[in-house]
Order: sequence, then structure tokens, then C-alpha cells
Amino acid sequence: MIRTESVLEFCDWLQVQQFDTFIDRRTTYFRIGCGLDIETTNVIKRHRDSKQKFIYDHVAAYAYAFMLTIGDHSLLCRRWDEILTVLKIMQRYGRKNRGTFFCWIANCSFEFQFFRSRIKIRSAFAKKSRQPLYFNTDRIHYADALAITGGSLQHLSKTYTQTQKKVGDLDYSVPRSWRSPLSDTEKEYCYSDTEILSEFSDYIFTHYPDQGQQIPYTQTGIIRAEVRAGAEAAKGAKEFVRSAYPPSRMEYDAIMHYLFRGGLTHACAILANIEHTDVYGYDLTSSYPAVMLQEYYPMSVFMPITLQHDGRYITDPLLHSHCCMFVADFYDIEASTMHTIESKHKIIEATDAIYDNGRLIKAKHIRVHLTELDYDTYIKFYTWDRIEIGSAKAAARGNLPKYLREPLLRWYVRKQQLKAWCKRNGVRSDDLPEYRIAKAMVNSFYGLCVQRLRFISPIYDAKRGIWTETIKDKPYAAATKNAVLLPQWGIWVTAHARHRIADMIHRIDPDKYHSRVIYYDTDSIYTIGDCSELIATYNSEIAALNKDLPPECDDLGLFDKIGKSGHFKRFKTIGAKRYIKENDDGEIIATVAGLNGEAYVRKYGAKAFDAFSLDGFLIAAGEAQKLTSIYIDEPTEDVIDGTLMRERTCVALAEIDFGLSVDPLKMYAHIIEMMMNRLEV
Repeated sequence: MIRTESVLEFCDWLQVQQFDTFIDRRTTYFRIGCGLDIETTNVIKRHRDSKQKFIYDHVAAYAYAFMLTIGDHSLLCRRWDEILTVLKIMQRYGRKNRGTFFCWIANCSFEFQFFRSRIKIRSAFAKKSRQPLYFNTDRIHYADALAITGGSLQHLSKTYTQTQKKVGDLDYSVPRSWRSPLSDTEKEYCYSDTEILSEFSDYIFTHYPDQGQQIPYTQTGIIRAEVRAGAEAAKGAKEFVRSAYPPSRMEYDAIMHYLFRGGLTHACAILANIEHTDVYGYDLTSSYPAVMLQEYYPMSVFMPITLQHDGRYITDPLLHSHCCMFVADFYDIEASTMHTIESKHKIIEATDAIYDNGRLIKAKHIRVHLTELDYDTYIKFYTWDRIEIGSAKAAARGNLPKYLREPLLRWYVRKQQLKAWCKRNGVRSDDLPEYRIAKAMVNSFYGLCVQRLRFISPIYDAKRGIWTETIKDKPYAAATKNAVLLPQWGIWVTAHARHRIADMIHRIDPDKYHSRVIYYDTDSIYTIGDCSELIATYNSEIAALNKDLPPECDDLGLFDKIGKSGHFKRFKTIGAKRYIKENDDGEIIATVAGLNGEAYVRKYGAKAFDAFSLDGFLIAAGEAQKLTSIYIDEPTEDVIDGTLMRERTCVALAEIDFGLSVDPLKMYAHIIEMMMNRLEV
């Protein structure tokens, strides 16, 4: 790699190059790696109010280093006028040679906020406001590499490139201006970031344009192209999807809002806020891929039906032979175990309902939209006095189409083969790039199945320089015209996964007098004591579903031990996505939604279990390792290291506190007491 800090030298080299080209989405691009990055310094002045909340007096951020790599040439410059000069030369080169540079950025939203007031943006595409997946200027197309690879630039480099991300070589706490000197080590840190992105281009070019495929912009997009190609080759596939799609926007919105549910995640209230010993953890092997390959799905048009019932329970045999979705009213419903399953947010309407941390304990009346799988879970976990069935539909059951199953199976087998190779050769599977890629591809199939139609899109108004939320005026029929997957399939994927976890919980805790399951989260369960016999019985049932799959799938969908032994000396939870555990070698691991668990353990050390309670805790900014982005859309200026720095627009990263609010925790303590009283009745 040839490195320089001379703009003139870099531009002289560029202008005499002859790059090959390729066409992607009707645009001609140069087939040369390209990466862009900036380094910034924050200026944040704030104070705490009487409630110890931060009040921001002044916030700004300033760019002091600009890195650009094209092919094997890298440039490091320090001023805006320098990098803008280089970009103009790139644009001139593009116009002269009738091509566009495809330039990767790690975290596009960050650089975009600085550049949008410095260069003329022609267009931008984003799924969320201020978070573009890509944006265009004259002859330069900027795209977010991390949207494809997931994770950080360090993760990207480990998986896709020889050049590795430098860590800890640049002190971000030091205020810097463009005049502030950089050491050789710091320059190495800066150069490597864009060299990684340039190398990443080689992987993309080889696997997509060179293979006649379009460059993806998201991780799910990689799989989408493969599935779409299979669907277009399958006779009648697109026509079937078009006919079986929900017939109206209203029905689509209804089933996606009320019928689609995510993973089953909760803590058993009467076992919360207690330090348990001799705890075992089990998780399902590839839960979503398993149900996609092993279970049934709606494979015909949903037709209206009348579900027969006796006033209390549904008696219709269609419930056991077809995929059913229906609206049900339950009267005087109450949890029959100490586990509360139904989410408050999925209940259409309720009367006198009481919830356990967002999960239904009991109600005078609720109206819900269910599948036959959800209803079976209701049978296991609730009792009620009366039921009424409203609108109901049924569809024939069948396997997912081959154009979805076959690529999933191929990627899963590939992942398992790589995992086996690592085991034979004493290599950690996560250290093998090919394994990480295969694993990411397998996980993307679930994301593809549950992806929603987008009717509201953030639009960047290039003329006014602002983001707006725009309602798409595309008719519903046009929005679904090219669909190759049914939203019903995604609904049944999560329904099957929840049903399996719920079934296992019910086997362990069949009534309110059995409470060994402390916590569960999508595909994992933690229990008091060893439940290996029940797990083994369940596994034998699921293993039978793998008999027609390749041998690499023998453990697909089976429960396995969490960690080395599946045993934990201590375990404690204070609600969903909040638990702490100590394994047999003394390592303490904390999981807290919104917080790096390592930061919690580092803060509290030996007192980690005592502090993890419904009394709440607060980890101060810096210690929490938690950042928030603050966007500034107006000019700012500050004197930094003796130099006046100016920005037109910027985004600052501020360290913030993390705490568990006391009031909700007090409410949860009240719920725990209520559940304990139910046990005594």
C-alpha cells in the first residue's frame, strides 16, 4: 500500500490511471476499491440539573483528519479544502472517463452529517431518518459497508480483509485540531480504516458484479437476491405469492401489527430478584432455521371459515389440519401457571387487565388475533370462562417453497461443515472468516421472511438539506407486485419458534405449583436444577424431523447446553433482557438491554449480584461505555488546541449515564408480590 499526505501527489497519480468498469443498476462504476473516513473531535459542555440529568450548554464536533484510499494508494489530509479538492478531482476523472467511483464508508450516517453541507448531494436512500444506506454526488457513490456486514469495522476486517482494524491507537479523549500533530502510530490507525474498506471492495466485486449480480446494500439483501432468482426460475411461484398475499393494505397492517409476534422473552416473576444457585441453561440450535426447514406453513390462499366451538374451547378439526388465523374474545381469562405469555402490545382491546411486566396475568375480557399455534399456547398457560370467535381464515399446510428452503439448507450445511472443520483443527469457529460469513447468511433468512413493506420512507431533500418522512403514494397492489415471499410465512416462523419454547416451559412447569423455569429468551431457557431428562425427550421428538435432511443437520432445532457445561453457580434476573449469571469457573456475565454487560461487571465487581436488584442501579457516563449521537444542523465554531475550528453541520458522540429507573422496578416488585399471593390461593 502506497501512503501519502500530499494531495498533489495523490491527485497526480489518480489522473493518469485507467480503471476497468462494471455496470450495476444501470450505472457504470470503476472497478477499483475505494474507502473514505474522517476522524473528529467532540466539544461538549454540559451540567447536571437538580435531578442529576444532563443539560447541554454547547455541543459540537470537528473533523481534523480525512482518509481516502483508492486501490493501493492512500491519502491522509487534515483540512476540509484538501479533501474537497481531491473529491473534485475524482468527479472530474469520472466525467472524463464516463464512470462513477463506488466508495465505502463505515457508518454512513456519521460522515453524511459532516459532508452534506460541504458537497452537493444529489440523492440519498435511508430506512431511517439520518441513517442513509447510500448517497450520491456527481460521479461518486457512497455506501455503508457495515449495513452489509453487520457489527463494527473491526468485525468487518476480521471477516473480509487481510488488513486488520487498529484498536486503541488513537485517543479520542484528546481535543485535536487540524494542526494537532499525529504520531506515526496514530497515522497508521487512520490509514488502516480506509484500506480495510478498499480491500472490502475486492470481496464485493468478486462475489457480485463479477458473477453478474447486483451489489447488495444490506446483509438481508445478499440473501434476497438469491431467493428472488430462485423464485423467478420456479414455475408459478410469483403468481402464487401474488394471489395469496393479504388482499388489502388494511388486512396486511392488521396481521403484521397483531398477529406477528417476536420471540418469547420473560422472567418468572416469583423467581425474579432472587439469587439462585445450581442453575442450568439450555438453548435451541438455530431456532429459526430449524422451524423453517422442519415445520409447516400456509401454502394456499387463506379462505374465510367458521371455526366451531362449544362456548369455551374451539372444537373445529381445522385447527389441527390447516393454518388458521382468527380473532378471539376471551372472558375472565387468567394465567394457569406462574408464567405469563401474552404481550400487552398484541392485545387488540382489554377490560380490567393486569399485567406482569407487560405480559397478561388476567383480565375480564381481551380480544386478540391468534394462529392455531398461539391458541395451543393459550390452552397450556391460561384458563377462561367463555370464548367468542370473530373473523377466521384457513389455508392448507405445506413446506416452505424450495427456492427458500434450498438456499437456507445449503448455507446451513456450509456453516456446519466449517464448524466441524474448526473443531477438528482446534480453531475457534468465530475466528474463521468463512464461518462468520456462513453464519450471517443463515441468520439473514429469518430477517428476509419478516421484512415488512415500507409505506413511510425518510427522504433527504437535497435542495433544502433536510430529512422528511414521506408516505409512499405507491398503491398496495404495486407495492406487492414483485413479492416472492408471503408475510404469513414470517408470522408462522416466529409462531413455531415461540410454540416450541412455550411447550418446553410447560413440560417443566405444567401448573402454578411447579416453577423451575427462571427465565427464557427467544431460544433459551434457564432452570433451577437439571432438566436434562425432559430436554432429552424433547430432543428425540425434534431429531425425528431431521431424518430427511443432510447429516450436518442432525442437531438442528435440538436443545444444547449453554456454555461449556450448561451449569451456572449463580443466576439472577430482574426482568426481561436483564439477568446476571456466574459460570463454574467464576466468570460473571451480565445481560442488560441497552448496556454493555462487561461495563456493569467492571463497575460492580464482586458486588455484581448484590447491586443487580429491584433497587435499581446507575452507571455514570464514561463507566457505562454508552454513547448517544447529537446532530447539529447549524454552523458551530470553537478554538481547539489553539486553532479556530468551524463546521457547517456535524454530529457529536456524547457519553451518557445508564440506569434502571426506580419507579418501574417498584411496580415490578408489586407484581412479584401479587404473583406470590396467587401461589398461596
